[in-house]
Formats: sequence, structure tokens, C-alpha cells
Amino acid sequence: MHDVRSKNPDLKLLLAVGGWNHGTKPFTRIVANQSNMDAFATNSIKFLRQNGFDGLDLDWEYPANRGSPPEDKERFTSLVKTLRTKYDNEDLRNGNSRLLLTAAVAASKPEIESAYEISKIAENLDFINLMAFDMNSDFYNGTQCNTPLYKSQTPYEANNVTKYIMDNGLGGGMMWALDLDDFHGVCGQGKNPLMKTMKDVFSGKPGLDFVPTALPVVG
Repeated sequence: MHDVRSKNPDLKLLLAVGGWNHGTKPFTRIVANQSNMDAFATNSIKFLRQNGFDGLDLDWEYPANRGSPPEDKERFTSLVKTLRTKYDNEDLRNGNSRLLLTAAVAASKPEIESAYEISKIAENLDFINLMAFDMNSDFYNGTQCNTPLYKSQTPYEANNVTKYIMDNGLGGGMMWALDLDDFHGVCGQGKNPLMKTMKDVFSGKPGLDFVPTALPVVG
């Protein structure tokens, strides 16, 4: 993985900690008190530097959800602040750049509102990755292209998520994988509808208040 730097010396490699299968309990133990958070932050610096990473991506799915107590919402903010403080105060006399700190967060509004103090964590994160790759799943009674745009069976998500990013002052939106888009227009909405919709909303293009279509009747 590190060999790709030979092709792009400016590439930044982040280590992601967490994930769905990781669960919430390890994070809940870390944020239980300030001493644990300080130790985690200090140890993370040592591990990242020893292994050639440029920063840490927090992938707690999700604070105050899935068995994580309600107070973990505020404690996650404290963890982010603790990490930022430790990273900013690291001795960089050896020529290293400051470590990056990012987070992967839920894309669903209920989880966003219950899990994060958005304005507070945004102050201390270099950027936020919105996990918008599960917009279509087995909770719908039909199959379709994995491009959740208007005039499809899942009409709201791409437009609404992008607007949510703007309304809450976030830095931008990340597509988890480019192959989520429709490069050849086989879904009937032209080429690259996901990237096009996000670009149009971010640029303030008028005429994007679409009327959603109904789900098909599955007999």
C-alpha cells in the first residue's frame, strides 16, 4: 500500500479504526473517561508514525446507537477534541507533517442527529466522510441500479444528502466508490447521474426540486 507513494508522493494514507463489525463497545470504553481518551490519543500517534500513516479516521458506527449509551454523543465530541489537541501538540521537529484527523459518519438523518454534535466535531476534524453507500438495500421490495437518484425507486437520497451537507456547513461529500455511479446511462437518467446531481446541488443549479416517484407494486 505504501508503495503507491512512489507514484504520488503527495498521497495521504489514513488508518481507519472501527466499522460496523467492530461495534460500539470498544469506543464506549475509550470515551468512558478522559484518562482513556488521552491514552488512546497518545498511542495512536505512536502507531501511526511507526507504520507510516498520515492520520486517523474514526469510524464509530455509531455513538449513542447500537448499544452505545446516549452520553456517548457528547463523549465522542470530547474524543475528537482530545485527538486534535494531541495531534496539534505533537513535536514535529523531525520534519513530519501534522497528523490528519477525520471521521466517517452516518448518512441517515436519525443517526446523524442522535450520534453527533456536528458543529462541534467539525471544528476539530480535517474533513468528514459521509457514508452514503447504503442508500439502497434489502429494505426495499425491488431491485434497481445502485444509483439512488430521483425518478428511481429511492427518489430522495442523493439530492437530500447533498443539501444536508450544505445546510450544516460541512466541507463536502465523499462517494465511497466511483463504481456506485452509472457510467453508461443504463438506469435511464443519463451518464454519471450521482456525480452530476451532487455537483448541481453544490453549485446551486436551479430546478432540482424533483417530484419523487412511487415504489413499484411487488406482487
